[in-house]
Amino acid sequence: MNALLRCFSVVVLLAATISSVSAKQPRFYLGGTLGTSELSFRGTSEFFVEEFEFDERDEQSVFNDDEGSASERRVSDDFATGSVLFGVEQPLGQYELRCESQFLFSEDVNLFGGQERMGPAVVLEDRCAWYGNLWLDRSIAENVQLYAGGGLGASSFDVYSDFSESTFEETAFAWQYGVGFIVVVAPRVEMDFGYRRLDLGDYQFTEEYGFGDGGTETVVSTGHQAADQFSITLRVFTR
Repeated sequence: MNALLRCFSVVVLLAATISSVSAKQPRFYLGGTLGTSELSFRGTSEFFVEEFEFDERDEQSVFNDDEGSASERRVSDDFATGSVLFGVEQPLGQYELRCESQFLFSEDVNLFGGQERMGPAVVLEDRCAWYGNLWLDRSIAENVQLYAGGGLGASSFDVYSDFSESTFEETAFAWQYGVGFIVVVAPRVEMDFGYRRLDLGDYQFTEEYGFGDGGTETVVSTGHQAADQFSITLRVFTR
């Protein structure tokens, strides 16, 4: 959380610095976004089995270490996203620079599902991310602008696995970039139609399952989640 506050402070400081050298005053805004995203997921599960077998000749248990096996899946699925925005817009000649803090939340995603899966069923729950963004706008017609930019931040999510019926809390580095166009619908209101490439970070967790004879099965699961998002944003300015 401290890192996120520092990231937001840098955004505000940058906006204040730009404002000090610009003849025009900045405008502050609040906004909200709704979008649909297609998930790009890479995941791997590695299995390590350690068993104890009973040797009738020596009448004792013998330790047996099986070789590990791995499975990889690529999942493409659609999920809904939404976000809340707070930012400042600074005119710079023919351009406008927007410095923005964004809170993004996404619906749950079920991974490794179906009868043909080899790894544990994994569900990504309570997914959210925080970004500090910079966007550069340029007017191309009356009340119409094009823009491009990106941001850095952190994502937070829970990973549920049916192998051990456990939930693991994860925090990861996140980033995004995007383009779009803006339509000014009123003096203080804008509609933004945009594309974003979202990287929501990695996870890794380890599970163990014990057998009755003292053996164990260990599963190490890793994954990386990213998405292509198409969104509509409403921004309302203070003046």
